[in-house]
Amino acid sequence: MVPLSTSCCAVRLAMPRRPSLRAVSLLAGGLIALNFLEGHSATANTIDGFRDWKALRDAGVVRQERDFSCGLAALATLLTHYFDQPASESDLLARLGLPDADVLTATRPAGDSAPAERARRQRLQERGVSLALLAALARQYGLRAQGVSIRPEALSRLSVPAIAYIEPEGEPHFTLIRGVDRHGNIQVADPSWGNRLFSAADFARVFSLNGSTAGRLLLVMPAGEAAVLSDWFAVDRAQPLIQRPHLGR
Repeated sequence: MVPLSTSCCAVRLAMPRRPSLRAVSLLAGGLIALNFLEGHSATANTIDGFRDWKALRDAGVVRQERDFSCGLAALATLLTHYFDQPASESDLLARLGLPDADVLTATRPAGDSAPAERARRQRLQERGVSLALLAALARQYGLRAQGVSIRPEALSRLSVPAIAYIEPEGEPHFTLIRGVDRHGNIQVADPSWGNRLFSAADFARVFSLNGSTAGRLLLVMPAGEAAVLSDWFAVDRAQPLIQRPHLGR
Protein backbone atom coordinates (compact mmCIF):
# COMPACT_ATOMS: atom_id res chain seq x y z
CA MET A 1 0.00 0.00 0.00
CA VAL A 2 1.31 3.45 -0.83
CA PRO A 3 0.41 7.01 0.16
CA LEU A 4 -2.32 8.56 -1.97
CA SER A 5 -1.01 12.12 -1.98
CA THR A 6 0.03 12.11 -5.65
CA SER A 7 -1.91 14.65 -7.69
CA CYS A 8 -1.79 15.91 -11.23
CA CYS A 9 -3.41 17.86 -14.05
CA ALA A 10 -3.59 21.21 -12.30
CA VAL A 11 -4.32 24.26 -14.43
CA ARG A 12 -0.71 25.38 -14.29
CA LEU A 13 0.42 22.19 -16.00
CA ALA A 14 0.45 21.76 -19.75
CA MET A 15 -1.95 19.20 -21.13
CA PRO A 16 -0.40 15.90 -22.26
CA ARG A 17 0.39 15.98 -25.95
CA ARG A 18 -2.44 14.72 -28.07
CA PRO A 19 -1.78 12.19 -30.84
CA SER A 20 0.13 13.52 -33.81
CA LEU A 21 -2.00 15.10 -36.51
CA ARG A 22 0.35 13.43 -38.96
CA ALA A 23 -1.35 10.12 -38.17
CA VAL A 24 -4.72 11.64 -39.02
CA SER A 25 -3.33 13.19 -42.20
CA LEU A 26 -1.82 9.89 -43.33
CA LEU A 27 -5.07 8.08 -42.69
CA ALA A 28 -7.13 10.69 -44.53
CA GLY A 29 -4.62 10.82 -47.38
CA GLY A 30 -4.72 7.07 -47.80
CA LEU A 31 -8.49 7.12 -47.97
CA ILE A 32 -8.44 9.87 -50.59
CA ALA A 33 -5.98 7.96 -52.78
CA LEU A 34 -7.94 4.73 -52.47
CA ASN A 35 -11.22 6.37 -53.41
CA PHE A 36 -9.63 8.20 -56.33
CA LEU A 37 -8.33 4.91 -57.74
CA GLU A 38 -11.73 3.32 -57.32
CA GLY A 39 -13.43 6.21 -59.08
CA HIS A 40 -15.51 7.28 -56.08
CA SER A 41 -15.97 10.63 -54.42
CA ALA A 42 -13.19 10.95 -51.84
CA THR A 43 -14.58 13.69 -49.62
CA ALA A 44 -17.49 11.90 -47.96
CA ASN A 45 -15.51 8.70 -47.49
CA THR A 46 -12.58 10.57 -45.98
CA ILE A 47 -14.87 12.26 -43.48
CA ASP A 48 -16.42 8.90 -42.65
CA GLY A 49 -12.95 7.43 -42.24
CA PHE A 50 -11.97 10.18 -39.84
CA ARG A 51 -15.16 9.65 -37.87
CA ASP A 52 -14.46 5.92 -37.70
CA TRP A 53 -10.92 6.60 -36.47
CA LYS A 54 -12.21 9.03 -33.83
CA ALA A 55 -14.91 6.59 -32.71
CA LEU A 56 -12.31 3.84 -32.33
CA ARG A 57 -10.01 6.20 -30.43
CA ASP A 58 -12.71 7.29 -27.97
CA ALA A 59 -14.70 4.05 -27.57
CA GLY A 60 -15.29 3.32 -23.90
CA VAL A 61 -13.47 6.46 -22.73
CA VAL A 62 -14.76 9.53 -20.86
CA ARG A 63 -12.60 12.35 -22.23
CA GLN A 64 -11.40 15.08 -19.89
CA GLU A 65 -12.90 18.55 -20.41
CA ARG A 66 -10.68 20.58 -18.09
CA ASP A 67 -6.94 20.96 -17.57
CA PHE A 68 -7.07 19.56 -14.04
CA SER A 69 -9.58 16.76 -14.54
CA CYS A 70 -7.63 13.80 -15.95
CA GLY A 71 -8.14 11.87 -12.71
CA LEU A 72 -11.86 12.62 -12.61
CA ALA A 73 -12.28 11.51 -16.23
CA ALA A 74 -10.31 8.31 -15.58
CA LEU A 75 -12.55 7.48 -12.62
CA ALA A 76 -15.68 8.39 -14.63
CA THR A 77 -14.51 5.99 -17.36
CA LEU A 78 -14.03 3.23 -14.81
CA LEU A 79 -17.42 3.83 -13.17
CA THR A 80 -19.29 4.06 -16.46
CA HIS A 81 -17.70 1.36 -18.58
CA TYR A 82 -16.54 -1.23 -16.03
CA PHE A 83 -18.79 -0.90 -12.98
CA ASP A 84 -21.86 0.07 -15.04
CA GLN A 85 -22.49 3.13 -12.87
CA PRO A 86 -22.70 5.96 -15.44
CA ALA A 87 -20.84 9.04 -14.25
CA SER A 88 -19.40 12.17 -15.81
CA GLU A 89 -16.81 14.71 -14.69
CA SER A 90 -19.67 16.98 -13.70
CA ASP A 91 -21.20 14.25 -11.53
CA LEU A 92 -17.92 13.79 -9.68
CA LEU A 93 -17.42 17.54 -9.27
CA ALA A 94 -20.92 17.76 -7.78
CA ARG A 95 -19.98 15.08 -5.25
CA LEU A 96 -17.05 17.30 -4.29
CA GLY A 97 -19.51 20.12 -3.65
CA LEU A 98 -18.29 22.11 -6.64
CA PRO A 99 -20.98 23.34 -9.05
CA ASP A 100 -19.88 22.50 -12.56
CA ALA A 101 -20.27 26.00 -13.99
CA ASP A 102 -18.02 27.46 -11.29
CA VAL A 103 -15.18 25.07 -12.01
CA LEU A 104 -15.51 25.31 -15.76
CA THR A 105 -15.69 29.08 -16.11
CA ALA A 106 -14.79 30.58 -12.73
CA THR A 107 -16.77 33.65 -13.82
CA ARG A 108 -19.30 33.87 -11.04
CA PRO A 109 -18.67 36.88 -8.78
CA ALA A 110 -16.86 36.00 -5.58
CA GLY A 111 -19.76 37.20 -3.45
CA ASP A 112 -22.11 34.67 -5.05
CA SER A 113 -20.40 31.59 -3.61
CA ALA A 114 -19.48 30.62 -0.09
CA PRO A 115 -15.85 31.07 1.01
CA ALA A 116 -15.42 27.32 1.59
CA GLU A 117 -16.66 26.56 -1.92
CA ARG A 118 -14.30 29.11 -3.44
CA ALA A 119 -11.40 27.66 -1.48
CA ARG A 120 -12.18 24.11 -2.64
CA ARG A 121 -12.46 25.25 -6.24
CA GLN A 122 -9.17 27.15 -6.13
CA ARG A 123 -7.36 24.28 -4.42
CA LEU A 124 -8.57 21.79 -7.03
CA GLN A 125 -7.60 24.04 -9.93
CA GLU A 126 -4.16 24.77 -8.49
CA ARG A 127 -3.19 21.31 -7.26
CA GLY A 128 -5.18 18.97 -9.45
CA VAL A 129 -6.84 15.78 -8.25
CA SER A 130 -5.02 13.38 -5.92
CA LEU A 131 -5.20 9.60 -5.71
CA ALA A 132 -6.64 10.04 -2.22
CA LEU A 133 -9.48 12.17 -3.59
CA LEU A 134 -10.20 9.64 -6.34
CA ALA A 135 -10.26 6.85 -3.75
CA ALA A 136 -12.73 8.81 -1.61
CA LEU A 137 -14.97 9.41 -4.63
CA ALA A 138 -14.89 5.72 -5.56
CA ARG A 139 -16.02 4.81 -2.05
CA GLN A 140 -19.02 7.10 -2.46
CA TYR A 141 -20.12 4.71 -5.22
CA GLY A 142 -19.92 1.74 -2.86
CA LEU A 143 -16.54 0.56 -4.14
CA ARG A 144 -13.27 -0.31 -2.43
CA ALA A 145 -10.15 1.63 -3.41
CA GLN A 146 -6.52 1.10 -2.46
CA GLY A 147 -3.26 2.62 -3.59
CA VAL A 148 -0.46 0.19 -4.44
CA SER A 149 3.14 0.37 -5.57
CA ILE A 150 3.93 -2.06 -8.39
CA ARG A 151 6.80 -2.81 -10.74
CA PRO A 152 6.02 -2.35 -14.45
CA GLU A 153 6.73 -6.01 -15.21
CA ALA A 154 4.00 -7.02 -12.74
CA LEU A 155 1.28 -5.11 -14.61
CA SER A 156 0.58 -8.19 -16.73
CA ARG A 157 -0.86 -9.83 -13.60
CA LEU A 158 -3.58 -7.20 -13.19
CA SER A 159 -7.04 -8.75 -13.14
CA VAL A 160 -8.93 -5.45 -12.94
CA PRO A 161 -8.50 -2.03 -14.57
CA ALA A 162 -6.37 0.40 -12.57
CA ILE A 163 -5.81 4.16 -12.48
CA ALA A 164 -2.09 4.84 -12.96
CA TYR A 165 -0.03 7.92 -12.20
CA ILE A 166 2.37 8.67 -15.06
CA GLU A 167 4.51 11.57 -16.24
CA PRO A 168 4.60 11.73 -20.06
CA GLU A 169 7.19 14.30 -21.11
CA GLY A 170 7.57 15.22 -17.44
CA GLU A 171 3.94 16.31 -17.00
CA PRO A 172 1.89 14.70 -14.18
CA HIS A 173 -1.09 12.79 -15.52
CA PHE A 174 -3.58 10.07 -14.58
CA THR A 175 -4.48 7.36 -17.07
CA LEU A 176 -6.59 4.21 -16.83
CA ILE A 177 -4.93 0.88 -17.58
CA ARG A 178 -7.46 -1.14 -19.51
CA GLY A 179 -5.35 -4.26 -19.65
CA VAL A 180 -2.15 -5.91 -20.86
CA ASP A 181 -2.03 -8.13 -23.94
CA ARG A 182 -0.05 -11.35 -24.37
CA HIS A 183 2.88 -9.40 -25.79
CA GLY A 184 3.14 -7.19 -22.71
CA ASN A 185 1.71 -4.10 -24.41
CA ILE A 186 -0.33 -1.89 -22.09
CA GLN A 187 -3.63 -0.52 -23.37
CA VAL A 188 -4.89 2.60 -21.66
CA ALA A 189 -8.24 4.35 -21.82
CA ASP A 190 -6.74 7.78 -21.47
CA PRO A 191 -8.71 10.94 -20.62
CA SER A 192 -6.61 13.00 -23.04
CA TRP A 193 -5.44 10.60 -25.76
CA GLY A 194 -8.35 8.15 -25.86
CA ASN A 195 -7.49 4.47 -26.42
CA ARG A 196 -3.73 4.04 -26.76
CA LEU A 197 -1.35 1.13 -26.79
CA PHE A 198 2.08 1.42 -25.13
CA SER A 199 4.92 -1.03 -25.43
CA ALA A 200 6.09 -2.32 -22.05
CA ALA A 201 9.28 -0.25 -22.34
CA ASP A 202 7.45 2.97 -23.25
CA PHE A 203 5.02 2.61 -20.37
CA ALA A 204 7.76 1.79 -17.86
CA ARG A 205 9.55 4.98 -18.91
CA VAL A 206 6.63 7.17 -17.78
CA PHE A 207 5.41 4.96 -14.93
CA SER A 208 8.56 4.30 -12.87
CA LEU A 209 9.80 7.73 -11.85
CA ASN A 210 12.61 9.44 -9.96
CA GLY A 211 14.86 6.42 -10.04
CA SER A 212 12.21 4.14 -8.55
CA THR A 213 11.67 0.64 -9.89
CA ALA A 214 7.93 0.82 -9.18
CA GLY A 215 5.00 3.04 -10.06
CA ARG A 216 1.71 3.98 -8.38
CA LEU A 217 -1.72 2.57 -9.07
CA LEU A 218 -5.17 3.05 -7.61
CA LEU A 219 -7.07 -0.24 -7.59
CA VAL A 220 -10.85 0.12 -7.47
CA MET A 221 -12.86 -3.02 -6.73
CA PRO A 222 -16.45 -3.98 -5.90
CA ALA A 223 -17.20 -3.99 -2.19
CA GLY A 224 -19.17 -7.23 -2.55
CA GLU A 225 -20.35 -9.44 -5.37
CA ALA A 226 -21.33 -6.58 -7.66
CA ALA A 227 -21.27 -7.43 -11.36
CA VAL A 228 -18.85 -5.69 -13.68
CA LEU A 229 -18.75 -5.31 -17.46
CA SER A 230 -15.89 -7.77 -17.92
CA ASP A 231 -15.85 -7.38 -21.72
CA TRP A 232 -14.47 -3.87 -21.27
CA PHE A 233 -11.39 -5.35 -19.54
CA ALA A 234 -10.27 -7.26 -22.62
CA VAL A 235 -7.47 -5.88 -24.74
CA ASP A 236 -6.04 -8.74 -26.79
CA ARG A 237 -7.37 -7.19 -29.99
CA ALA A 238 -5.68 -5.63 -32.98
CA GLN A 239 -5.58 -1.82 -32.88
CA PRO A 240 -4.26 -1.02 -36.38
CA LEU A 241 -5.29 2.65 -36.56
CA ILE A 242 -4.39 3.67 -33.03
CA GLN A 243 -0.90 5.09 -32.66
CA ARG A 244 1.08 5.18 -29.47
CA PRO A 245 1.52 8.67 -28.06
CA HIS A 246 4.85 10.36 -28.74
CA LEU A 247 6.90 10.24 -25.57
CA GLY A 248 9.84 12.39 -24.62
CA ARG A 249 13.12 10.50 -24.62
